[in-house]
Amino acid sequence: MIRQFRLMIWFVVLSFNLLFSQTYTVEIEVTDMWYDSPENFYVEFQANIYRDGTLIPHSTDYYYQWYVYLSHKGYWEADGSGRDVWQVSNDQFIGGTIKVYVVVTDSAHFNFVNLASDTVGPLGMDGNAISVDFEPYKEQGQSLDGIVEPEHWRYTINRWKIGYNSFLTDGETERLRATPNLIQSDNLKFAYWDDDPTNILHYNEFSITPSVNRIKPIYKEVVGGAVLTSHLMPGVESPYDSIEFKDPWVVDTTDSRFYTTPYGYHSLGMDTPFLQEAVPFTLSENSKYQGVFLHQEIAPNKPYYSVRAPSPQILPFHGEDIAWYFQGWEGSNVSFQDSLASETPVVFLSDSAEVRAVYKGHLVTDNLSRLGFSSQRHLARGGTTWYLTYWEDGKIYVSTSTDGVNWNPEVCISGNLDGCSRPSIATGLVNGYAYVVWQRKIDTNQYEVYVSRTNNGGQSWSSPHKLSTVHITTAQRYGPQPVVAEMRVENPTTTSMPTVAAPPPTYTYHTLIAYVCDSGLKWHKSTNQGASWGSQQNIPVANTGYVWFPSMVSGTDYVALVYSYRSASYEVTSRLYKGKGWSSPANVSGALGLIYDRIPSVSIDRNGNLFCAWLAQESGNTNYKIAIRQGDSNNNWSSFNKTAFYPPDGSSAHGVNINF
Repeated sequence: MIRQFRLMIWFVVLSFNLLFSQTYTVEIEVTDMWYDSPENFYVEFQANIYRDGTLIPHSTDYYYQWYVYLSHKGYWEADGSGRDVWQVSNDQFIGGTIKVYVVVTDSAHFNFVNLASDTVGPLGMDGNAISVDFEPYKEQGQSLDGIVEPEHWRYTINRWKIGYNSFLTDGETERLRATPNLIQSDNLKFAYWDDDPTNILHYNEFSITPSVNRIKPIYKEVVGGAVLTSHLMPGVESPYDSIEFKDPWVVDTTDSRFYTTPYGYHSLGMDTPFLQEAVPFTLSENSKYQGVFLHQEIAPNKPYYSVRAPSPQILPFHGEDIAWYFQGWEGSNVSFQDSLASETPVVFLSDSAEVRAVYKGHLVTDNLSRLGFSSQRHLARGGTTWYLTYWEDGKIYVSTSTDGVNWNPEVCISGNLDGCSRPSIATGLVNGYAYVVWQRKIDTNQYEVYVSRTNNGGQSWSSPHKLSTVHITTAQRYGPQPVVAEMRVENPTTTSMPTVAAPPPTYTYHTLIAYVCDSGLKWHKSTNQGASWGSQQNIPVANTGYVWFPSMVSGTDYVALVYSYRSASYEVTSRLYKGKGWSSPANVSGALGLIYDRIPSVSIDRNGNLFCAWLAQESGNTNYKIAIRQGDSNNNWSSFNKTAFYPPDGSSAHGVNINF
């Protein structure tokens, strides 16, 4: 049980200094008059030794002999000894006056000084006494009396004293402190004062009025298993990364920001700075945070936890210092206010909670297949901006550059979608426009096709727009592999007067997306530069389940589409779009006498000539060859071709990319 006293305080501070040997000073402070009832009190004297103005810590090497002069006795007498603090009760000098002196010696009995106070008194009550119960409780209502000792700031001696039920003076302001230390027996930590969950500073000031009869520090249970960690894509383990954590209840005794003279270290509430922790970091009871509260509500004016991800973090990878950029938050048994914001409030839901900051290494992948097959374009230029797209950990990324050498931090354009892969990019015919399409696996042989666009050179991207859900055959194991391109269609003129000059032409831009599925080739069209998209349409093929690797390019006034197709044998086929529909197919590969023609890539040079390159083999020869053929805007393919040996290693499966 806590000792319960009735306390009425009249603050008096009298300092008396004596200089000796030009080095030491001894000071007597009349510190407090303490009451265990309104009628009974005592005066406390304290002797402090200073060396060159600096207080020497109290030590058993010093011995204090106190002497008291009571006015009703009229002489000095020894009264207390040993300690640096000495008390005189009121029954020794009721109605009279008192003064003291002290003889301080060291362990060798060297006499520092004989120091006397001035006369003190007469002593008595001042103001009206208010009985205030100062007792800690659990949030559920059980008293912690005897387990937790709240503290009371004694202004006269500038230190904390153990608090208790006391008489305080009406009209005074008192500073009280609830220990922030964990109560290990019950896993309890101070949470707030009285019935106000927003009042969380572990020391606080209270105005004493007749209506104040109880001051309660409230303690809540904490858990110590929550973990802060990170996920570095692509699957990198690094001992150097960190996360910043904000705990409104923490008291960091190693950080001067938590220190206020003369009160010492204390909590800062919602003004607490973020503290950086190397991850993984467990918010255990033994850490400076002493565990965390569960289900701490995120609401205006209420205290809550927050996490912040430094970005970028420069961390080593493959022998280089790589910039890692924050992508979002994920975790288990936690709730984030905004999982995409680098700084966000967080709620811990269980002792096994885990907070993970997701980072992406700049232009880093651990798998070359993240660029997909060469049939899909991953690099494109529009105006002075280069665009690069690839996927990692089920997310689609785009990076931009103005010189093709220095690349901006990549942006995840697939949002919260997972399972995304195989993106393809094309720039629009109007400067600043670019389009990225990709696939998302949702089940065995089942995919969704998405598109996102920018109209400001990659500064921002639209939210992912789902075009369709498609099925593929087992033979089409790489998925729909969507591709995109844009062309223009000249609008008809409206003038009918031959003597009037024709107005400059205007255009409608047709943006096309094509992909494969179990029913062949499908496509969508937008006539407003990707602001909206038409429904799925069909491109007829005979052997619907055996079409792969579409590749598409814009020729300004037409779009060329090539793809791998198997009927009697493997071949590369092409079609053109000129604003009204797709042309009949043309066999691009048949004239070369090769077999296993597949994974085509199509491009166009500055003169408007089509070029298609693909992988093939000769009969009886397992080495891959690269075949190239030139075409035109009427889907005719010339006899120009070139083949070259290509090593039969793992990289050959991705084909060859042709670009101008």
